[in-house]
Amino acid sequence: MNKLLSILFILSLGVSCAHKQNSQEHLMMSTLWMQHSGELRALTLQAYAAAEMELNRALKKKRSKPAAIILDVDETVLDNSPYQARMLIHDRPFEGGSWDAWVDERSADATAGAVSFLQKAHKRGVAIFYVTNRPDQNQQATYDNLVRRGFPVKRAHVQTKGKDSSKQERRDSILKKYDVIMLVGDNLGDFDLAFYDQDNATRRNLVDKFSKNWGAKFIVLPNPMYGDWENAIYHGHEKSERAALRKSSLRPQPREQLFDKAK
Repeated sequence: MNKLLSILFILSLGVSCAHKQNSQEHLMMSTLWMQHSGELRALTLQAYAAAEMELNRALKKKRSKPAAIILDVDETVLDNSPYQARMLIHDRPFEGGSWDAWVDERSADATAGAVSFLQKAHKRGVAIFYVTNRPDQNQQATYDNLVRRGFPVKRAHVQTKGKDSSKQERRDSILKKYDVIMLVGDNLGDFDLAFYDQDNATRRNLVDKFSKNWGAKFIVLPNPMYGDWENAIYHGHEKSERAALRKSSLRPQPREQLFDKAK
């Protein structure tokens, strides 16, 4: 009997450890897609090709202020999927300390098409601003990483988070001196304050409201690993509840039966 109890105890520990080791499993496929799919590269090249067409169109217009482009950094110009892979391998969630250590390596690769596009914009006299929600302590390392990958960049134009999590204050500051011809990002909050801190139904409806901007003034990069869309699913619930929330948010019906229209 004692031997049987011991075996059952060991088996229960194994089940517990296996569960713990898989706590980040929901990020596995999205991270693999970011690192291995040709589709990701095709989409990013497509996005920056659209950006170049918009650049050519916009620069034909007369303006009273110099032209500028505002870009996000993470998953827009720099690829952080190796950080996500490390967290998966070691079964750890996003952490400030491990993130700072990753940024300090200054080793993130450039996303496909980004350097070429921005070099062309820079040669044509367009000011380039990197507006990121990386914390302020990441500014120098971010600047160094951008320089290392060949981006045209001024240190003062790498604008980290401070107290402006919506990015609107930084965008407004740039707009005072520049004519912003384009915004590039992987998160809807990179484009307009209207998207900030909204539920996903509202965000989808706002996408339709801004329909004329997508692929023109607004250039979106793909990122299935994280974003405000995910935070909106969790509604501030504890991490222990998030697996159930992800499952309950799945759509087993056609979208036309569930898509939320603006009231």
